[in-house]
Amino acid sequence: MHNNNSHTRRFTGLTPAHHSSIHCSSSRILQRKLDLAHAPRFPWRVLHQVLKSKLHRAMITEADVEYEGSIEIPTDLMEAVGLWEGEKVLVASISTGNRLETYAQPGPPGTGHIIINGGAAHRIKKGERVAIMAFGLSETPVVARKVVLNDRNEIIRPGR
Repeated sequence: MHNNNSHTRRFTGLTPAHHSSIHCSSSRILQRKLDLAHAPRFPWRVLHQVLKSKLHRAMITEADVEYEGSIEIPTDLMEAVGLWEGEKVLVASISTGNRLETYAQPGPPGTGHIIINGGAAHRIKKGERVAIMAFGLSETPVVARKVVLNDRNEIIRPGR
């Protein structure tokens, strides 16, 4: 015996004669919820944007509006947190709350000179404390490489 409403039996085990149309709808919704409860959380690939590198409490030693954009960071500091030349960074001023995105440019190691260039120098000025952060995409958690700097942009301890 074939019935146009045979899908109802698949979900509920009852024939359509035992249901009102409202009960059929609620049974289907309940079954769908049960199906979803046992499905994988994300059946597709999910990449999370996570912090990978952070220079915390860096001091801006120069701001040059006339130079092409970027932030110059000594290579020893870039290597300490795993920043690459040309990598996009978020620069957040601890002093004013201004935030901007630019790219990291390597500077001479051991100098402590962190120079904000181009239009970004209108938003973040010489003498401001900043956090310089880079993010990556990952399917799994990432342990970020973080350091805290002093007034001379020397590493004083690992970041938290």
